[in-house]
Order: sequence, then C-alpha cells, then structure tokens
Amino acid sequence: MRRLDPSPVTKMLLTIALTQTMAHAAPGTPPAPPQPMVGLGTTTMLDAEGGVGSLFQVLGTGYHATRVNDSEGDDAPVDFRQDAQSLLLHYVYTSNLRLLGAYVGGEVILPVAHVNLHADGLRDSTSGVGDAILGVVLQWQKLTLFNRPFSARFDLNVVAPTGSFDRDEAVNLGNELWQISPYIATTLRLSERWEISNRINYNWSSVSHRQPYATLHETAQPGDQLAVNLSASYAINETWRIGVGSYMLQQLSDSRTDGARIPDSRQRVLGVGPSVRWSHGRTMVIASGYKEFDAQNRSEGNQGVLRLMRVY
Repeated sequence: MRRLDPSPVTKMLLTIALTQTMAHAAPGTPPAPPQPMVGLGTTTMLDAEGGVGSLFQVLGTGYHATRVNDSEGDDAPVDFRQDAQSLLLHYVYTSNLRLLGAYVGGEVILPVAHVNLHADGLRDSTSGVGDAILGVVLQWQKLTLFNRPFSARFDLNVVAPTGSFDRDEAVNLGNELWQISPYIATTLRLSERWEISNRINYNWSSVSHRQPYATLHETAQPGDQLAVNLSASYAINETWRIGVGSYMLQQLSDSRTDGARIPDSRQRVLGVGPSVRWSHGRTMVIASGYKEFDAQNRSEGNQGVLRLMRVY
C-alpha cells in the first residue's frame, strides 16, 4: 500500500479528473475530490436537432494547459503542464414511441483516455477506460418559437463507476461513484442560414467510498456542477457551416471529504472559440477549438474537439 505526504503540490495532483477539460484544485487548499466529466464544448451547432433512427458518433478531444489557477483566479506558482486526449464512442437510438409529444430514445457513451501531468517535481500519467454513460432521451422536433423552426431534447444520463481505478495510483480515469446528469438542449433556426443552440447540463455525484490511498481520505463527494454550451452558426452552403462556440462551468456546491466541506475550492472556467461543420448526405464532421479564461481552482488551457457523426 503506497501512501504519500499530501504536500500542496501533491494535493493539486490528487484532484485530477478526466473531463474534456481537466479539473484541478489549486495548491494550498485541502485535496478536493476530482470533478466528474461534463461535456464542455463537445456540442455546438444544431445540437438539439434529431429524429427517429440511429446515430453513431466518434468524438475526440485534446487538451493542453501550462497554467493552474487558485481560488482567486490567479496563476498558481508551480511548474505545471497537463496534456490529455480522450475518445468517446457514442450511440443513440430514437424510436417511434412518443411521450409528452417527444420521441423516446436511449444512448450509451464509452470513453477511453490518456492523461499526462507534470507538477513541479511530480510526474504521473495514465491510460484506460473511463466511466460508462447510459441515457434516456426525449426528442422534440418540428416545433416553432417566434414563428421559427425550433427543436429541443431532454436527456437523463446515469454515469456508472465502470472506469479504470487503482487505489495505489493518484491519477485515475474512473471516479468510483455514481452520477446523475440531466441536460436540456435547444436549437432555434433564426433564418434560413442562421441558428443558435445551447445545452444546459446539471451534474450530481454520489459519495465515493474508495479513494486513492495517497489522499488519506476514506470518502469523498464532488460538488454539484452546472455546465452550459452556447453556440451560433451560419450556413455558407449545403455542405459548409461556420460558427462560434462557448462553454461555462460553475461548481454550485462545496465538495466534501470524510463528510466535511472543503472551503474555497469551487471550480469555474469559461471557454470560447471557432467551429466549422462539413456535411454530406448522412455523414457530418464538426471541428471546434477553444481558449479558456477566468478559471478558478483548476487548470486554464486550450482544447480541440473533433466529431465524426453518421446517421442511419
């Protein structure tokens, strides 16, 4: 059994969590549990549009940061570098069954990832499978809002603790807890060429009773999170669409370790950047890039997202 002295830099290392953007508590704070994955920036233009049938998506992300901010949003004085790559396999099926006027469907998401972290003299990396996600979907289509075409989707996701986890390791891809993560997505066609989309996601996590030995904690519970993706795009022609995407993450409640709240550890970050979409028949590719800013209690860096989708 390996145990580490939780020095300030080690505390930051122990808070790593696999997300599309990685989360860290800043040096000098008690070691907060890792925040679970939320899809920051992974959805952009025409997000809520869909219909009966199947969709298969391969979603890749890359993240790079050389800065980690404290609770005041200031750059923490550590030699820091973080690189992470993830790949999500996503399948959605929407049936002809209807509930509350929406088509009923389901989805499954399986993530795999590699993360590399350097913090002062400490280096750690890991690769493996993340926690699996199962969801129930309600898809509304052919609605109108302000006399314009409007689509909406409600999704109730449950994240199961199936990811790679080793108590002897400080960095893990699995979280060893359950998550309930509902979201609502909307798309409004402002004109023949312009549209605006958003996705509002809430994330609640259960108590984890298995912590890495290095944390010296028996239980941990990440705080609730609110994540918002907001985008707008313009259709150049039937094949190409360009736009701008953004995201916001705000931790709403304090995380807990061994039942005690951790003060001044709530995380926040904003990101913004361009997006482009190519489509041909039933195949679509969306590429997005983001620059993060205004981060608190976490890293602040750059993220790239590439999505390949096929509708059946």
